Amino acid sequence: MRIDIVTKEFPPSVYGGAGVHVAELTRVLASRADVRVHAFGGPREADYHGATVHTYGQPAGFESANGAVQTLATDLSILEPLEGADVIHSHTWYANLAGHLGGLMHDTPHVLSAHSLEPLRPWKA
Repeated sequence: MRIDIVTKEFPPSVYGGAGVHVAELTRVLASRADVRVHAFGGPREADYHGATVHTYGQPAGFESANGAVQTLATDLSILEPLEGADVIHSHTWYANLAGHLGGLMHDTPHVLSAHSLEPLRPWKA
């Protein structure tokens, strides 16, 4: 079974509970399945406890766009590599559009884990 995990936070760039959740879930699943992590941001180690890690920086041409549009552009760059997964599992609003569209595009079940939805977090004020 191939499980593709889509996330913004992944080691070493973990700053909250979602990142801890994804790192631990990946570690456990990688001992039981072919796990491929698709993480936002700069280069990381290509192997994480047996999982293959792919990284996605901000696509060219979106440098002056607002943060939400930059996130959506990154989501779109993740879609094609999701082909062939048996299950797509996405985390946080940053990555959930990639998971949803990837599931539709490749006729693959999509599992969504919602994190950080509280509206009163300081950076959401």
